[in-house]
Amino acid sequence: MKQKVNDQEQLILTLEEALTEIQVERESEKEHQWEQLQDIQIALATREEECISLSSNIEQLEDFKKSILKDKEILEGEIMHLRNDAKELQKKIIKLLKEKDILWKMNDRLRYLHKIQIDDRWVNDHEVTECLGCRSHFSFLLRKVCIFAF
Repeated sequence: MKQKVNDQEQLILTLEEALTEIQVERESEKEHQWEQLQDIQIALATREEECISLSSNIEQLEDFKKSILKDKEILEGEIMHLRNDAKELQKKIIKLLKEKDILWKMNDRLRYLHKIQIDDRWVNDHEVTECLGCRSHFSFLLRKVCIFAF
Protein backbone atom coordinates (compact mmCIF):
# COMPACT_ATOMS: atom_id res chain seq x y z
CA MET A 1 0.00 0.00 0.00
CA LYS A 2 2.82 2.28 0.64
CA GLN A 3 3.85 1.69 -2.86
CA LYS A 4 0.48 2.78 -4.08
CA VAL A 5 0.59 5.86 -1.92
CA ASN A 6 4.12 6.62 -3.19
CA ASP A 7 3.00 6.09 -6.74
CA GLN A 8 0.03 8.31 -6.22
CA GLU A 9 2.16 10.98 -4.53
CA GLN A 10 4.55 10.73 -7.44
CA LEU A 11 1.63 11.01 -9.81
CA ILE A 12 0.29 13.99 -7.89
CA LEU A 13 3.71 15.70 -8.05
CA THR A 14 3.94 15.00 -11.76
CA LEU A 15 0.45 16.27 -12.27
CA GLU A 16 1.17 19.36 -10.15
CA GLU A 17 4.30 20.05 -12.22
CA ALA A 18 2.31 19.55 -15.41
CA LEU A 19 -0.40 21.80 -14.02
CA THR A 20 2.17 24.46 -13.16
CA GLU A 21 3.65 24.21 -16.65
CA ILE A 22 0.19 24.44 -18.18
CA GLN A 23 -0.61 27.44 -15.98
CA VAL A 24 2.65 29.14 -17.04
CA GLU A 25 1.86 28.37 -20.71
CA ARG A 26 -1.70 29.63 -20.28
CA GLU A 27 -0.43 32.79 -18.57
CA SER A 28 2.05 33.29 -21.43
CA GLU A 29 -0.71 32.73 -23.99
CA LYS A 30 -2.96 35.07 -22.03
CA GLU A 31 -0.28 37.82 -22.12
CA HIS A 32 0.32 37.17 -25.80
CA GLN A 33 -3.40 37.30 -26.54
CA TRP A 34 -3.69 40.45 -24.41
CA GLU A 35 -0.93 42.09 -26.52
CA GLN A 36 -2.71 40.96 -29.68
CA LEU A 37 -5.97 42.37 -28.32
CA GLN A 38 -4.28 45.71 -27.60
CA ASP A 39 -2.76 45.75 -31.11
CA ILE A 40 -6.17 44.94 -32.58
CA GLN A 41 -7.78 47.69 -30.47
CA ILE A 42 -5.16 50.18 -31.69
CA ALA A 43 -5.73 49.06 -35.28
CA LEU A 44 -9.48 49.30 -34.74
CA ALA A 45 -9.15 52.83 -33.34
CA THR A 46 -7.01 53.77 -36.34
CA ARG A 47 -9.58 52.28 -38.70
CA GLU A 48 -12.38 54.12 -36.92
CA GLU A 49 -10.46 57.40 -37.34
CA GLU A 50 -9.96 56.57 -41.01
CA CYS A 51 -13.68 55.80 -41.34
CA ILE A 52 -14.58 59.13 -39.73
CA SER A 53 -12.12 60.94 -42.00
CA LEU A 54 -13.43 59.09 -45.06
CA SER A 55 -17.03 59.82 -44.05
CA SER A 56 -16.13 63.49 -43.83
CA ASN A 57 -14.43 63.27 -47.24
CA ILE A 58 -17.49 61.51 -48.68
CA GLU A 59 -19.76 64.27 -47.38
CA GLN A 60 -17.47 66.92 -48.90
CA LEU A 61 -17.35 65.03 -52.18
CA GLU A 62 -21.14 64.68 -52.23
CA ASP A 63 -21.49 68.44 -51.66
CA PHE A 64 -18.94 69.04 -54.40
CA LYS A 65 -20.81 66.62 -56.67
CA LYS A 66 -24.07 68.49 -56.02
CA SER A 67 -22.44 71.81 -56.87
CA ILE A 68 -20.90 70.27 -60.01
CA LEU A 69 -24.31 68.91 -61.05
CA LYS A 70 -25.87 72.35 -60.52
CA ASP A 71 -23.10 73.93 -62.58
CA LYS A 72 -23.60 71.24 -65.21
CA GLU A 73 -27.31 72.00 -65.42
CA ILE A 74 -26.59 75.72 -65.71
CA LEU A 75 -23.99 75.10 -68.41
CA GLU A 76 -26.28 72.74 -70.29
CA GLY A 77 -28.95 75.47 -70.24
CA GLU A 78 -26.42 77.98 -71.53
CA ILE A 79 -25.27 75.54 -74.21
CA MET A 80 -28.88 75.01 -75.29
CA HIS A 81 -29.38 78.78 -75.39
CA LEU A 82 -26.16 79.23 -77.39
CA ARG A 83 -27.20 76.51 -79.83
CA ASN A 84 -30.53 78.24 -80.35
CA ASP A 85 -28.70 81.55 -80.83
CA ALA A 86 -26.35 79.87 -83.31
CA LYS A 87 -29.32 78.52 -85.29
CA GLU A 88 -30.94 81.96 -85.32
CA LEU A 89 -27.65 83.54 -86.41
CA GLN A 90 -27.28 80.97 -89.18
CA LYS A 91 -30.78 81.82 -90.38
CA LYS A 92 -29.94 85.55 -90.28
CA ILE A 93 -26.67 84.93 -92.14
CA ILE A 94 -28.53 83.00 -94.83
CA LYS A 95 -31.10 85.80 -95.07
CA LEU A 96 -28.34 88.44 -95.26
CA LEU A 97 -26.49 86.45 -97.93
CA LYS A 98 -29.67 86.22 -99.99
CA GLU A 99 -30.24 89.95 -99.55
CA LYS A 100 -26.60 90.60 -100.49
CA ASP A 101 -27.02 88.52 -103.65
CA ILE A 102 -30.16 90.45 -104.49
CA LEU A 103 -28.34 93.74 -103.90
CA TRP A 104 -25.39 92.64 -106.05
CA LYS A 105 -27.78 91.68 -108.83
CA MET A 106 -29.53 95.01 -108.50
CA ASN A 107 -26.16 96.79 -108.48
CA ASP A 108 -25.06 94.90 -111.60
CA ARG A 109 -28.35 95.73 -113.26
CA LEU A 110 -28.06 99.41 -112.34
CA ARG A 111 -24.48 99.53 -113.64
CA TYR A 112 -25.61 97.93 -116.86
CA LEU A 113 -28.51 100.35 -117.22
CA HIS A 114 -26.21 103.27 -116.39
CA LYS A 115 -23.68 102.12 -118.98
CA ILE A 116 -26.44 101.74 -121.56
CA GLN A 117 -27.75 105.18 -120.65
CA ILE A 118 -24.29 106.71 -121.00
CA ASP A 119 -23.66 104.83 -124.25
CA ASP A 120 -27.02 105.84 -125.71
CA ARG A 121 -26.54 109.60 -125.47
CA TRP A 122 -26.61 111.78 -128.55
CA VAL A 123 -23.23 112.96 -129.79
CA ASN A 124 -23.19 116.53 -131.12
CA ASP A 125 -21.79 117.12 -134.62
CA HIS A 126 -19.05 119.49 -133.54
CA GLU A 127 -17.73 116.93 -130.91
CA VAL A 128 -17.02 114.17 -133.44
CA THR A 129 -14.77 114.28 -136.50
CA GLU A 130 -14.69 110.56 -137.29
CA CYS A 131 -16.97 107.55 -137.10
CA LEU A 132 -16.85 105.99 -133.63
CA GLY A 133 -17.39 102.50 -135.10
CA CYS A 134 -14.89 102.33 -138.02
CA ARG A 135 -12.79 105.47 -137.33
CA SER A 136 -13.33 106.88 -140.85
CA HIS A 137 -13.14 110.69 -141.15
CA PHE A 138 -16.35 112.44 -142.01
CA SER A 139 -16.36 114.22 -145.33
CA PHE A 140 -18.76 115.50 -147.89
CA LEU A 141 -19.42 111.93 -148.97
CA LEU A 142 -19.35 110.34 -145.46
CA ARG A 143 -22.04 112.17 -143.49
CA LYS A 144 -22.78 112.35 -139.70
CA VAL A 145 -26.22 110.89 -139.19
CA CYS A 146 -27.57 109.61 -135.78
CA ILE A 147 -24.23 108.62 -134.40
CA PHE A 148 -24.29 106.95 -130.96
CA ALA A 149 -21.19 106.49 -128.82
CA PHE A 150 -19.88 102.93 -128.79
